[in-house]
Amino acid sequence: MAKKKVTSSDVAKRAGVSQATVSMVLNKKYNVSFSKEVIQKVEAAAEELGYELPKRRTQRGERREKLLVVISPNLTNPYYVMLLQGIESRATEQGFGIFVCNTQRDLKLEERYLKMISTLNAQGIIYMCNPGGKCFLGQLKEMSERIPVVVINNQEKHLDVDAVELDNTKLGRLMGRHLLELGGISMWHTLHRH
Repeated sequence: MAKKKVTSSDVAKRAGVSQATVSMVLNKKYNVSFSKEVIQKVEAAAEELGYELPKRRTQRGERREKLLVVISPNLTNPYYVMLLQGIESRATEQGFGIFVCNTQRDLKLEERYLKMISTLNAQGIIYMCNPGGKCFLGQLKEMSERIPVVVINNQEKHLDVDAVELDNTKLGRLMGRHLLELGGISMWHTLHRH
């Protein structure tokens, strides 16, 4: 009787992680950060089960580009343009190209882009939340099971995906405290009374 071939799903179950995590760890995709504990769990589970990575079939001369998808709500706002320039600069250093989706704060267009991502074979998604609007956090959570997703969020929402959360209220408090320390608030009041 032939022994059943061990799959990455088997390794994922044994290690208690997603299949995408198994794939990225075993293929040494360390452009995504995993804790040492997760890496050790995955490698130990693969070894215990006797899992071997499948051989990749590539056509001669074929070289797959490394691609990141960036979803931005508005490219007319200098804030998003500066974020995008930073992302592109860092991505280029790491050998990635970027594919930018400008949703123009149109939820239907944003949803359409999210559906298209699966056809792009991207290695990751950077999603800038639409300020004050609806974010497709459910779809992003689901996508994060298959592909690394990072959300840049300036809303006070609990996220189940990796996120960079911008705290504008904290920034305002720091600026206010700094002005008070400099005596700037009383000077501002003096200038605006006249």
